[in-house]
Amino acid sequence: MLRSVIKQFCKAIMESLVVGIETMDEASLINELREYIQQKRYVVIFDDVWKIDFWEDIKHALLNNNKGGRIMIRMRNMDVTIFCKKSSPICVYKLQPLSQDMAWELFCKRAFQFDFEGHCPQELQNLSIDIVEKCKGLPLAIIAIGSLLSTKDKTIFEWKKLLSNLGFELGRDRNLEAFNKILSFSYEDLPHSLKSCFVYLGMYLEDYSINCVRLIRQWITESFVKETLEEVAQEYLIELIHRSMIQVSQIDFVGRVRQCQLHDLLREIVLQKIKDLRFCHVFSKQQSIFEGQTRHMSVDRVSYNNLKGFKGSSIHSLLMFNIYEFPTSFSSTLVVDSKLLKVMDFEGAPLDYIPKDIGSLFHLRKDYSLTVVRGVKIQKGVGCLKDLQKLNHVEVNHGGIDLIKELENLKQLRKLGVTNLTRETGWALCASIEKMNHLESLDLTSISEDEIIDLQFSSSPPQCLQRLYIKGHLDKLSDWIPKIQHLTTLRIRFSRLSDDPLKVLQDLHNLLELEISNHAYSGEQLHFKIGGFPKLKFLRLRHLDNLNSLVIDEGALPILVTLWVGPCPKLKEVPFGIKHLRDLKALLFRGIPKELEESLDPGHGPHYWIIEHVPIVNISCKVDIGNYDYDSRILDPIIWRGQSTTMTT
Repeated sequence: MLRSVIKQFCKAIMESLVVGIETMDEASLINELREYIQQKRYVVIFDDVWKIDFWEDIKHALLNNNKGGRIMIRMRNMDVTIFCKKSSPICVYKLQPLSQDMAWELFCKRAFQFDFEGHCPQELQNLSIDIVEKCKGLPLAIIAIGSLLSTKDKTIFEWKKLLSNLGFELGRDRNLEAFNKILSFSYEDLPHSLKSCFVYLGMYLEDYSINCVRLIRQWITESFVKETLEEVAQEYLIELIHRSMIQVSQIDFVGRVRQCQLHDLLREIVLQKIKDLRFCHVFSKQQSIFEGQTRHMSVDRVSYNNLKGFKGSSIHSLLMFNIYEFPTSFSSTLVVDSKLLKVMDFEGAPLDYIPKDIGSLFHLRKDYSLTVVRGVKIQKGVGCLKDLQKLNHVEVNHGGIDLIKELENLKQLRKLGVTNLTRETGWALCASIEKMNHLESLDLTSISEDEIIDLQFSSSPPQCLQRLYIKGHLDKLSDWIPKIQHLTTLRIRFSRLSDDPLKVLQDLHNLLELEISNHAYSGEQLHFKIGGFPKLKFLRLRHLDNLNSLVIDEGALPILVTLWVGPCPKLKEVPFGIKHLRDLKALLFRGIPKELEESLDPGHGPHYWIIEHVPIVNISCKVDIGNYDYDSRILDPIIWRGQSTTMTT
């Protein structure tokens, strides 16, 4: 939870994540969070709290710093408030059910979202009113029933059928058993092809934000989607969203759903179905004994000693969360015992080596993604996984050139992330990547900031590449990058380029996101020329110590939405071209000289007119000699004066 709070703080003000956050223990996380909010005025909202001892986990981290910070907790269990009262003054506000009018409005928006412009037709009014009354003003019940009806024919017969099936009313206490019955109708109404997909969500933790691409590939691997087309699985996902069976938690900059969540009440229904169907076993601190045979296993927060008794002869899929001890001996045993394994997700485990005999798992070869959260070393035999689709955080400085060459057999890879690159291994890796014609995402990191890496292809790079991340010193910007016309995201860090990279990048007509940061460019000027970057929406220019001039021609960056500049300590003049960016919604200046900040003062700053059309402007400059302390202001002509806080970047 503490790790999640820190991540959300960083995300809210668009800061980089704290280094090492994924491996910090509880004490370190508490110290990090206390230091982070020490001088801030903050609001933290904890949604849907069920654990009675919840407050014990966070009370030492979210300190009262006398800056007017507030903590809001939404809960259904009143015992939580009793526990909180023991150490902190609290104010309890009981949410009332929706009024009749509000309940009706919500129902119509859901039930008729695709018909009648969101309004109930006359012939269905009386039946609809009866259905809404049975929900007793509970928003989730209204949404569930309304979304279900949105998929039905708008006829009296269908409405009466559902009303008769409900056949009950929620009591005055809105008991959970009756409420769950309403939600269960949504599950029972799912097509057979979607039921397995929906139940599979129970393998993920409560309130876990699920990567949609990862979920879709797991569905395909488990044969829940008969056609091996991701487009079909994507349709299944959208159908579940339309039915309000799952919630969207993150959308990318082109409007695609990237992450989703399962509401906790719907998750209870899923867990009951899992139990009834013997679909999977959720193994955690609370349930630490393996019971019977199961095809699917989800493991959360258990020690290696608890895992010793694991026998995986029947396991098809294994997902791991919050595992901090994972000996190589266990992973090897897992491979030997689990010959039917199709999905093995190690994202929540500190895996050091890919198991040596992993290539012997025949069923694991198809549509498989190996996901880890930190560096992992590959071993001989990885090339046998010819249908592997995702491989990330791989350390390539172990095993030599021959092992890197073995990667060329992974021709079905969609996503590849490698670390610890050197000049020699960089060249060898490029030779292997040339064979990966389906590669969509490539993340390359050098072994150190000073190591120059060679990223030249002898023929051509994968033409399906959409996302490219480079972290390392380059002699020059690789010639092949501007030739990737499907590229949508490009991030370059630590590259120390002396020539303006925009000269060769501006013709990437499909680029949506560009980041040049952390000393990626050592020159003094960046020039965005007319006609350049026609589709770019997000631009970040960070930690460019020598940059003193940013030129934006009229006609460049025509649909830019977000611009982040800084820290750039030598940039002392406002880029005048910002006035041409009429679609700009957010402008962030970080760590800029004081004189530049003062020139943007809405009251008397001579250059405020350049940025006054931008709805959100956030600016910070150094206030002392410290490396990380900044005075942050939201530029608004009404509230700008006096609204400053000290922040960490």
